[in-house]
Amino acid sequence: VEAVTDSLLDAATAIRRAVLEGRPIVVRHSATADGYVAGVAIERATLPLIRDEHQSSDAEYHYFDRRPLEGSVYDMDDATGDLTQMLSNQERHGEKFPLFVFVAAAGTNESLDGLELLDVYGTRRVVVDERAVDDEVADEVDTLVAPSRESDAETTATALAATIAAGVNEDVHADLEHLPAVSFWEDTPDAYVDLASEAG
Repeated sequence: VEAVTDSLLDAATAIRRAVLEGRPIVVRHSATADGYVAGVAIERATLPLIRDEHQSSDAEYHYFDRRPLEGSVYDMDDATGDLTQMLSNQERHGEKFPLFVFVAAAGTNESLDGLELLDVYGTRRVVVDERAVDDEVADEVDTLVAPSRESDAETTATALAATIAAGVNEDVHADLEHLPAVSFWEDTPDAYVDLASEAG
C-alpha cells in the first residue's frame, strides 16, 4: 500500500471532486469477497458526503451506485449497459456523466474495449486493482492504483480501497479499520489483524 501512496491520494481526490461537482459515482467491482468489501468501503465513505452536499432525501440513489461484475473483466456488454443507463439518466434527470471507479476489476486488456467505450463519452475512469495491470489499461484510464507496478509485495483490493475511503472521508476511518483483515484468505499482515482485533 505504501508503494502507491500518491495514486491512492489521486483516487480519493477524484471521488471527492466528483461529489463536489455533483457528478454521480459508479463503483464497479468484482463479484468476490475482496471486491465486495472493497466496494463497500468506498460506498461507506462516500454516501455521507453525498448526503451533506445534496439536500434531497433520495440523493444517494442518484449520485452513487455500486454494481458488481460477474468476473473481473469489464467487457463491452457491461460498458454498453452502463452507457445506456448513463445517457438515460442525463436525459431524464439532467445528471452529469459519472465517475467510474473499478475495484478489483478492469486491470487487464480484456477490459480495454469497455474502458475505451466509456472514454468516447469523456467519462473519467479510476482503476484500483491489486493484481497485475496491463500497460494499455494504465495508459487508457485517468487514475490508476496498481501496487504490482511498483512493488513485489502482495496486497488486496480492500486494503487499497479502505485507504482510499479514509482519504475520501476521514470521519469514517474507524468504521473501516477491520476491513483489510477480512480480505485476506491467509497470511494476514499483523498490522491488519491488530486493527481488526481493536475494532472488535
